[in-house]
Amino acid sequence: MANQDAAFGLKPSSKLGSNVNSEGTTEYSIASGASGNIFSGDPVKMANTGTILVAAAGDQLLGVFRGCRYTNASGEVIYSAYWPMVLSHQTRWLS
Repeated sequence: MANQDAAFGLKPSSKLGSNVNSEGTTEYSIASGASGNIFSGDPVKMANTGTILVAAAGDQLLGVFRGCRYTNASGEVIYSAYWPMVLSHQTRWLS
């Protein structure tokens, strides 16, 4: 079967050095009013406010967005592979 020509974001492939690649994550907050959704695999940068935003060409990369955790309007904690832009400040994971 032929390879699909479709976008998939950044994917980890290997690690320099001889220690184990644990693919650990770090929690950051997403900037309030961030425009657009952020999907797993999107490159992100650190904003001046100490929060993260989707990186553009030429930006210094902080890492790769892996998913997020937020509380919806019903009070349920949601774990998701993408950040819907309609939400406000919450905790996110970055790899």
